[in-house]
Amino acid sequence: MIYGNNYQAQTFTPSANHNIARVRLKLAREQTTSYTLTVEIQGTDADGYPDGNVLASGTYDTANIGDSAAWHDIDLSSTASLTAGTKYAIVVYQDGQYADRVYWLYDSGDATYDGGERQESTDGGNTWTKDENSDFMFVEYGS
Repeated sequence: MIYGNNYQAQTFTPSANHNIARVRLKLAREQTTSYTLTVEIQGTDADGYPDGNVLASGTYDTANIGDSAAWHDIDLSSTASLTAGTKYAIVVYQDGQYADRVYWLYDSGDATYDGGERQESTDGGNTWTKDENSDFMFVEYGS
């Protein structure tokens, strides 16, 4: 769940050098109030956690997210150059409280993406916990 200090992240490792310009995330929400969802592309530290270094970011109005899961494209306000074989993180957060939470859907039964894993922070991105057995549903686009 994404709300307040609860951040979610998915690490990924590109197979080719490219500039990332957009991400597609499978999202749903339980909200009565609209907020701004922030999506950041960050580097990762030596342990594979988001390092806080924002390479690119974009925002999305949560009013566009329904209570049924659907794919949502989020354009990044600037592109970032990604290097093949380097691990990066898609970090997602919003200011809403628990009642206004957003869900980023993930595969917990048979996660098959070997280039990263689902991560969660409950303290605003200061510390992270990995779930190496599941992956958030995502696609990253670039040139």
